[in-house]
Amino acid sequence: MNNGLENLSLPALARRAGIGVATLYRHFATKEDLLTRFFAWLDEQGTGVEPPETPEELVRPLPRLYG
Repeated sequence: MNNGLENLSLPALARRAGIGVATLYRHFATKEDLLTRFFAWLDEQGTGVEPPETPEELVRPLPRLYG
């Protein structure tokens, strides 16, 4: 299985993050919406943090943010 973000679905992302699918869809209509907003947020932070390359890197902060 390819662990890249291109193969990740929002339901799978919610499961990996330990949050409800409905919670994720309440904030993001599509995976593309989530990624666009996430990358924009990263850019606004000016942290120089690289965008996540794996689902695990993407979901790590979700329970804290949307738990």
